[in-house]
Amino acid sequence: MKNIRVPGQKIINLDAVSSVGFKTTPEGETKVIFNYSHSITLRNGNMVADYTYAFYDGTLPNVMNGVIKAMGENVFVSTDMHHYVINGDHVANIVFDGGKNRIIFNLDYSKEIQLQGGVYTMSSDFCYWDFPNNETYMENVKALEGASNYISIEGN
Repeated sequence: MKNIRVPGQKIINLDAVSSVGFKTTPEGETKVIFNYSHSITLRNGNMVADYTYAFYDGTLPNVMNGVIKAMGENVFVSTDMHHYVINGDHVANIVFDGGKNRIIFNLDYSKEIQLQGGVYTMSSDFCYWDFPNNETYMENVKALEGASNYISIEGN
């Protein structure tokens, strides 16, 4: 188990975390959002990924680097510090959308999403990274591809 102690008398098992987000608060703290790899049902009946917030006095880069180090080697980190850090152990697949300069990480558990017209359905949870231009998008695509093992499948 990879544990991290967070402010507020809590220890989080990072093996159960699917993604981590970072934001700077108006007070100058770094807010860390730990999204778990399981869903919960809210009082209104909606199913969402379970999560925990933690607030740190440190700067965004320092807190982010500390969390990434604690998560271990199988993480996906974007060149953009505002993107969520993804735990590779909870990724079902990665989709590259060059038309939108977007990389989509489909995660390995379900949550409820609302479709057009107000209809709800079950889907896998996901995180995505959007990039402002094709150059930074391709830089991140190549990094992800470089971290992947390829096998050749012969057949039809």
